Amino acid sequence: MPDDCFGKNLVFVVSGGRTGTQFFGDQLGSAIEDCFSVHDPDILSVFRERVMSRIRTFGFRHMVIDRLLQRSGLRVIGQRLITGQIDEREALQRLHQMRDHYYNSIPQSLIAESNSQWLYVVDQLARLWPHARVVVVIRDPRSWIRSWMNKGYHQRPYDPVKLIPPGRLRPADVGDEQWVSQWKRFDTFGRLAWEWRFVYGRLYRHMQTNPNCRFFRFEDVFNREDTSAMFDLVQFSASHDAKNYPFRIPSGFSGRVQNASAGNSPEWRDWDSAQARLVHQLCGGLMRRFQYGLEDEWKQKLD
Repeated sequence: MPDDCFGKNLVFVVSGGRTGTQFFGDQLGSAIEDCFSVHDPDILSVFRERVMSRIRTFGFRHMVIDRLLQRSGLRVIGQRLITGQIDEREALQRLHQMRDHYYNSIPQSLIAESNSQWLYVVDQLARLWPHARVVVVIRDPRSWIRSWMNKGYHQRPYDPVKLIPPGRLRPADVGDEQWVSQWKRFDTFGRLAWEWRFVYGRLYRHMQTNPNCRFFRFEDVFNREDTSAMFDLVQFSASHDAKNYPFRIPSGFSGRVQNASAGNSPEWRDWDSAQARLVHQLCGGLMRRFQYGLEDEWKQKLD
């Protein structure tokens, strides 16, 4: 049955970014009947019209004041919970308050929110809304790192995550003792590799305890030759205990993703052995689990 707090069926699309999250927020609602889909509904935007719209929806206090005071926002709440600055009860209360009015204001009975920030509170998400579907989109760390390198946020002083406390998490913040001593020696490449490890390790552990969570590979979902993975993802999103929503995937649906980023970071075939070995050390376990890094050329770099 729909979760009692909102009387809605819910889908959350979660990832580490650079995986088409905006596509799902923009397009799932067009494929599933009686579905409202949205991308990062309460994230501050560089576009003035989006900022004003979100302030009208969520309020100035939530969007600006409470964020600056580290009291609001999925990332802020999640990071403060992870680092022990708030307890789970407070986190659950804040999360419920953040979404209660918003979800109730939406007329459709199915809400699909595509928002990478949920990764910080994915366990709490499932406690608040135990019937919700959680879709995790995972991407090969080698192309994920390259995509973020080309995006450039991590290297710039105006990285939007760094501008709003508490900033980006580090191994010391999450108890990853194996990598604490090496963190200061990591360049952007190494820090991104560790971030992939943290993000998808966290989401994978969640999947193992939540039967309503499924992983989908970015490379499969956006394969224009074989649309079966996209079909499975949409079908999973449309299937709920109380109702199976009719859906129709339009022709060329998966070709609408916009994931390009400017930059000239080399692809993994042009990495040196030290870079390949670092990614293998940090990400190798999950790479094997999701069938990444099987190429002979990659294995040769690790020898």
